[in-house]
Amino acid sequence: MSDQPVTLAVLTRALTVFHRDVILPDLQRVVSESESRLRNEMYTLHDAVLKRLDTLDIEYAAITVALERLETKVGAVEERLDRVEKRLDSVEKRLGRLEQQYADLLAALHRLEERLTRLEGRVDQIAAVEERVAMRAEVDGLKARVETLRDEVRRLEQRIDPSA
Repeated sequence: MSDQPVTLAVLTRALTVFHRDVILPDLQRVVSESESRLRNEMYTLHDAVLKRLDTLDIEYAAITVALERLETKVGAVEERLDRVEKRLDSVEKRLGRLEQQYADLLAALHRLEERLTRLEGRVDQIAAVEERVAMRAEVDGLKARVETLRDEVRRLEQRIDPSA
């Protein structure tokens, strides 16, 4: 080896040269490779994020258009529903009036049935009286005929026996 004494200055110089010639280039190579790999991964990730953002933008635009169509349709449905509700209210009012009219008609029908029952009773009474009157008239007629026949029988008896 060399005859130089090992001093701090010589050792520092040797370490500096060693660092500059051996360690620094290797360290720079490792850092450069890591940097390159990291840069590639970042670019790949960046490209993937950009692609995903483009896809999301397209989907967002499609969703916005679909949402506008749905809002239009929902608006139309709400209008139709409002019209249906108004018609239903009208039908409910008419149904209420019809129910009242039905109740009134039913009450009138019950009153008519009661009157008819009373009239039938009176007709039955009148018919019974008329039947009795007709029967009495018939009995009276029969009595009159019997009397007439008796008178004729007497006349015939007088013709047969004038003394009697």
